[in-house]
Amino acid sequence: SLEAVLPRSLLCKSVRDSRGPDAPPTMSGVADSEWGRVLIAGSGFLADGYDLYVIGGVEHVLAEQFACAHAARADCLDDTEMQAFTSMTSSAALFGAVIGQLLFGTLADRLGRRVIFI
Repeated sequence: SLEAVLPRSLLCKSVRDSRGPDAPPTMSGVADSEWGRVLIAGSGFLADGYDLYVIGGVEHVLAEQFACAHAARADCLDDTEMQAFTSMTSSAALFGAVIGQLLFGTLADRLGRRVIFI
């Protein structure tokens, strides 16, 4: 049965109750507001994933600008320095993501998820 798979809060009581107490729940009984909440939460995950994905592109741009093999600059970085530079950049992005999750998660617990997302 669908009720065994989905949480009870996703099933619209009015649809289930109008068919009788013993009627099995259906997907049409899923409340629209719950799907909206899922989409909003998914957008938060998407933003986090996109942020961490973009750092890979940033590393390529940094390599083109600062690596001695690619750049025509006097202040270029050798391979060891470039590897350390890109590692620090990636680590800073991950560190920022963790700190942001902890900070905004705590604020969302205190102020409400809706306030923080908006």
